[in-house]
Amino acid sequence: MYKNYNINQLVLPLNLEIKIQDNDIARHVNNLVESIPKKAFDKYYKETGCPAYHPRMMLKILLCAYSQSVFSGRKIEALLSDSIRMMWLAQGYSPSYRTINRFRSNKEMQELLCQCFIQFRAQLIKEKIINNEAIFIDGTKIEANANKFSFVWKKSVEKYGISLIENSRRIYDELVEQEIIPAIELEQEATINEKEMVEVVEKLDSAIEVMDKEIAESDSVEKRKRIRHKRKLPKQLRKILKENIFDNIWIQPASGDAGGALGAALWAYYEVLNNDRKIVYPDAQKGSLLGSEFSNEQIKSSLDKIGAKYVRYEEGEISSKIAEYISQGKIVGHLNGRAEFGPRALGNRSILADARNTEMQKKLNLAVKKRESFRPFAPTCLEGDAADYFTIPKGKTSPYMLLTVDVQPDKRLEVQDKDKNLFGIEQLNIVRSQVPAITHVDYSARLQTVSEKTNSRYYSIINEFKKLTGCPVIVNTSFNVRGEPLVNSPDDAYRCFMFTDIDVLVVGNYLLLKNEQPPLQGYKEYLKTLRPD
Repeated sequence: MYKNYNINQLVLPLNLEIKIQDNDIARHVNNLVESIPKKAFDKYYKETGCPAYHPRMMLKILLCAYSQSVFSGRKIEALLSDSIRMMWLAQGYSPSYRTINRFRSNKEMQELLCQCFIQFRAQLIKEKIINNEAIFIDGTKIEANANKFSFVWKKSVEKYGISLIENSRRIYDELVEQEIIPAIELEQEATINEKEMVEVVEKLDSAIEVMDKEIAESDSVEKRKRIRHKRKLPKQLRKILKENIFDNIWIQPASGDAGGALGAALWAYYEVLNNDRKIVYPDAQKGSLLGSEFSNEQIKSSLDKIGAKYVRYEEGEISSKIAEYISQGKIVGHLNGRAEFGPRALGNRSILADARNTEMQKKLNLAVKKRESFRPFAPTCLEGDAADYFTIPKGKTSPYMLLTVDVQPDKRLEVQDKDKNLFGIEQLNIVRSQVPAITHVDYSARLQTVSEKTNSRYYSIINEFKKLTGCPVIVNTSFNVRGEPLVNSPDDAYRCFMFTDIDVLVVGNYLLLKNEQPPLQGYKEYLKTLRPD
């Protein structure tokens, strides 16, 4: 049975001394919804049973929110505690954004909402408060014309004329498609309800309790140590779930001086030019691939001037070729499309290698990056496979290499007895997982997930690598050497390629092999410019 709901009972705090004015927009929304006959809700009741909240109340808060250009379920939920008129319409109840979204997604309520919108809008036009193309409602104009409003359900709609009704329905349909549905989809993405969250926490509690008991009963120091290590991840996950800090998180990938320039541009766009704010999902940064790019004609011209030896491949072929070389243990320098904006190489100015190779971390550090062998490298994984290899929730992404996760327990390898007492840098030589080149000593990794929509070439390379090897993970490190910025142009890429132990260079659709290139002068002088860390 839904909670008692009576609009004639004021349940606002007594010390608030609030009175909703007779000409307030909330009064008109209330009168409109109260004019709906009970039988209009029959189909809704048959489908859902008796709901937790009265459908009239839900309709009122939705219409009032829409009249203020608020479409997000979360923002509507917030208004129920911030807006006096919304508190009055809800009579103190506070349905969650999920409840609000479920209600307005019901097909019976969708039609009622549409009818309410048409009727309200039709009378506003009739009284010349808004024009025939207006969508949103100016509350002050309604207040000034309050004496003109009275509602009799449906009969008042019929007298407004077919063209006005059809135009109102068209505008409402556009509103649903462009504002309401995107808001609901954004809030429904990869969420779980409170009951499911509790079940997960309970299972973690049980698993941790078993391990606690094993630790207490064991006489072996080494066994207790292993169990504590195994217990670490479940405890971390339990802590995060219990704290429930975020439903989702997005981190601006250039949160430094470069990000300041972006912030200044956005401020001018919204505050000076008064443009409307719209959320673009999953984000409007387009993979942060916002820098300079070079056409294949420009690339060919640069390579010809250098005297480089190359082969040109079509787009479908070159991804397969790159994946083949990576699977053979080759190091590939890759320059393609727009350069990355921000501190991370995200595939377009990257050095790529096989994460399964046990020697790759040391080789990349010493022979390519010209730095200490212990420096860690980051993985790139196909978006759909990330949760299978790393402790990132299913459906979540890390497109900008800014989230640290752990390698999944079933992808880890047990440390041999002879290696357990190693110390310091010696620990780095231990093969800890199926992807050792990106696995740190604590099994953590700074993950990048890649989507076909954001970077089709890079996605295709890893997908082809997966077809060859069964592994959707490769090493991705910035295309540069220690102390230098990322390569930007074909000339930069060729110089880095020739002065390091990179085996293969791909620039656009052109592929170059190191052993086919003519010598490039200046290598010894170049090495002298690299200062030790």
